[in-house]
Amino acid sequence: MSDRTFPLATYRLQFTPDFGFNKVRVILPYLRKLGISHVYASPVLRARVGSTHGYDVCDPTTVNPELGTTAEFEELLESVAEMNMGWIQDIVPNHMAYSHENPYLVDVLENGPSSTYADVFDITWNHQYENLRDRVLAPFLGKPYGECVVGGELRIVFENGGLFAAYYDQRYPLSPESYQTMLGNAAEEGLAHLHEPGAEADRFSGLLASMKNAARAHRKARRNAVKAELANLYERSAELREFVDGRLAAFSTGSPGGNVRFDRLMRRQHFRLAFWKVSAQELNYRRFFTVSDLICVRVDLPEVFELTHRYILGLVERGLIGGLRIDHIDGLFEPATYLQRLRERAPRACIYVEKILARNEHLRAGWPVDGTTGYDFLNHLNYVFCDTKAQNRFDHLYERIVGEKTDPLELQLQKKRLIVGKHMAGDIDNLAHMACMIAGTDLMGRDISLYGLRRALVEVLIHFPVYRTYITYNSFTEQDARYIVSALNRSRETLPDFSFEFAFIERFLMLRGDLIVRNDFDDAWKQAVMRFQQFTGPLMAKSFEDTLFYVFNRHVALNEVGGWPMHFGIRRKEFHAFIVQRAAEHPFSMNASATHDTKRGEDTRARLQVLSEMPDEWSRNVLEWKRLNRRCATDHHGKIWPDSNDEYLLYQTLVGTFPLDGIITSDYAERIKSYMIKAVREAKVHTAWIKPDETYERIVTAFVDACLDPARSPLFTGSLRAFAHTTAWFGLINSLSQTVLKITVPGVPDFYQGTELLDFSLVDPDNRRPVDYSMREALLAKAADIHDATAAMIDGRIKLFAVSKCLAARRRQRRIFEFGDYSPFVAEGVHRRSVLAFARGYAGGCLLVIVPRLTCQLVQAKQFPLGRDVWQDTRLRIPRSMSGRLMTDIFSGELMTLGREIVVGDVLKSFPAAVLTDATGENRPR
Repeated sequence: MSDRTFPLATYRLQFTPDFGFNKVRVILPYLRKLGISHVYASPVLRARVGSTHGYDVCDPTTVNPELGTTAEFEELLESVAEMNMGWIQDIVPNHMAYSHENPYLVDVLENGPSSTYADVFDITWNHQYENLRDRVLAPFLGKPYGECVVGGELRIVFENGGLFAAYYDQRYPLSPESYQTMLGNAAEEGLAHLHEPGAEADRFSGLLASMKNAARAHRKARRNAVKAELANLYERSAELREFVDGRLAAFSTGSPGGNVRFDRLMRRQHFRLAFWKVSAQELNYRRFFTVSDLICVRVDLPEVFELTHRYILGLVERGLIGGLRIDHIDGLFEPATYLQRLRERAPRACIYVEKILARNEHLRAGWPVDGTTGYDFLNHLNYVFCDTKAQNRFDHLYERIVGEKTDPLELQLQKKRLIVGKHMAGDIDNLAHMACMIAGTDLMGRDISLYGLRRALVEVLIHFPVYRTYITYNSFTEQDARYIVSALNRSRETLPDFSFEFAFIERFLMLRGDLIVRNDFDDAWKQAVMRFQQFTGPLMAKSFEDTLFYVFNRHVALNEVGGWPMHFGIRRKEFHAFIVQRAAEHPFSMNASATHDTKRGEDTRARLQVLSEMPDEWSRNVLEWKRLNRRCATDHHGKIWPDSNDEYLLYQTLVGTFPLDGIITSDYAERIKSYMIKAVREAKVHTAWIKPDETYERIVTAFVDACLDPARSPLFTGSLRAFAHTTAWFGLINSLSQTVLKITVPGVPDFYQGTELLDFSLVDPDNRRPVDYSMREALLAKAADIHDATAAMIDGRIKLFAVSKCLAARRRQRRIFEFGDYSPFVAEGVHRRSVLAFARGYAGGCLLVIVPRLTCQLVQAKQFPLGRDVWQDTRLRIPRSMSGRLMTDIFSGELMTLGREIVVGDVLKSFPAAVLTDATGENRPR
């Protein structure tokens, strides 16, 4: 048994400049009263100014000043410890911000490969293209470079003693040699014409020479000192300032002479300014996914690991941080090596990894972690509330709406090709060049061309079935081999003429090449294989979660991060099998139901799952809504916009989020419009982030406005309100069941901020709106009464009641929840499909959990599924070991003695879920 202290329940907080350390201190008593044991914090290290998420880290050695001071942060951690709570910190080892606010990157842009921090970032200095050799691409111009120069949009500025290429608010530091070029060559002549140059002029010339010498000696401190003195002279001497400004003007763009001088100067820098679209085709640094302003970090190097982890690990060693959440583990060079190094430095900390697992994929054995951040649990929980029997009717409806059959697997391949071609061509080009170099050293790969290898690699990447493999020279598993062989076999079917190239790729990826000069190419070969593995994850994420999930709209409740929307739900047997397997492998993994990255709030999904229980009614309503709203659509050159697929997404979104009070406010309409614009851009069909179609987007927002205006669309809004009223009720029952399951099955329940009440949010930034903790604290004070809870629906008190009762039970009987086994029950009787039940036991104690699902067939809206009249003969067989126990229902407080069977209606008679615990007081907290 581990000597680590694991959380009883975690609560994810999203820090922002408006919600910093001191505000979190205020809500700690509320969180503790709710039953939270650990604060689970978003990144807190210095990020770009104004960051609302913290993943754009600029300096991993300091706290973000917009959240508070270092002292305030550490005081917050001490306050958490004083309340006997813990802290889990989200860290970002994979990337940092590509920004002039990043001091390490600024040094690299200034000094190139000779920079002290040149190895911090994943940059290919010896690139195959001459214009990227020993330079870093800076693809952030809004127009092609030449147009920006001719248009006068680029300039040289002198700020704080430093010279920078400026593009609006962007700053790129010039090399130390450029100071002499711009200011030194003409210094004597220029300063001679000043009225009284004297000592200041002499000092200025000396500083320029000192800057050049400091650069040659790689003396960063001296360069900074020189800049400080230059800034001082510039501010103190009007004549000197006039001279410098004159030299800057000579390099001003927008005139023929200035254009030439500026361009010559840029050619000698360690960065290459470029149009932002260039990054999709030429790139010499690794990005986070396709986000060019997040540059990846070489955390595999011990010195880089130390730099980026020094501050946080210091807090771990002091006992102020008890757990770490590792962002995007699949982006790292060798995740296993990284995690081992982290575990050695933090032996007593809980370590969780953000890892997307394919269906039936398991977290890698041997990783020294305590589990995932919970997407695997989230999707199994989500899918088991989808009625699998409705698939054919949903398929038929979707085909009728979009006008054709949709194969989600084929659609996924199409979207992967789209992402490779339009967004990642530069990445695949780099990979192909690396692999081609290896092919040239392989006896059987000598005749492979760059063209053929690139085509074959693209096909393998497109057919890759998981986010990534984890091959190293010291580790190659059968599981890795199966994934590679699967991708190769599918690729051979689609490109049969490239068998020669596929044969090499198989040897290449499985480290089986017949190298002539093996030792000379071991490192290059390893680097190429690792880069392939670092590339498959971003491709999967961008094509699947960030594109397909907004295109394949058959049942969008299933389109969740880590999900498998081609599968229409799962059966209870599969859910139970997943829980059993997960409990055996990682019993303290997180049980999440919402995160900062989920596509929809947990209660939005819970409500949408109800549609699978009423497919015929849903179909009738959708087709009627399309008829009613035809007049709100636009005939654009013979096409009806929005297209039917986007319109269908809108209707599902409205049903999932419709206000409980039935009132359509302007704020709600704006939320829906903002979401729809993001959704259609992510779909990349009619518009996209890189090339927005303003006409289509304007038509979409106008359609939303017209549909949601009761004066213009009274029949639609009335019909929507009535239907949403029904789905909201059954969604509430789903929400209660999912909440109880999250807290009671093996694992650590995780709550995304605010979701202890009903949460009908959508994808970010909608799910990052401020949380009203004063209201929650007031409602929690009333949450002890079951009658009050069941009478309240609009304020979400019933969910808060369930959360507080279940978390209190976890604290009272901690050992059962942490170490208890998991025994699923199979229900019998007429409504057996609507019951999900299990028992947990440890050291002689036990608990029994019963929750309903698929309840539309049981009751009408505004009725809870309670009593024998509803459940009829539905029952559970109780094992002999539990028979005769006196149990307490944590919700109602009622006592009951277990027999050899339980009639569900006798247990679910006061509250629509039951958690029965030992009434004898066994297994009290240690």
